[in-house]
Amino acid sequence: VPAAASWEGRMAASVLYGLTGEGKYRDMAVKVGDNIVAQQADDGSWSSSESGGTSNDITAEMVAWLDEIHQVVGHDSYAIAPVA
Repeated sequence: VPAAASWEGRMAASVLYGLTGEGKYRDMAVKVGDNIVAQQADDGSWSSSESGGTSNDITAEMVAWLDEIHQVVGHDSYAIAPVA
């Protein structure tokens, strides 16, 4: 997962879409969400290259960001679902 600062800048897209309704911000937010989902481990967690393994802090942060994107753009694949 990239450094938090770079992700926070990208997360602005979901906020901007919510405020403006401009499609370019929605598209950017969906791309960010897709990237977050693509980095998720099979067990539902995320890891940090800095911590060298699964991190509860990183996982919680990714879940919060996906929830934000889901609430704003309504993309069903970002809805929080239990891990089987």
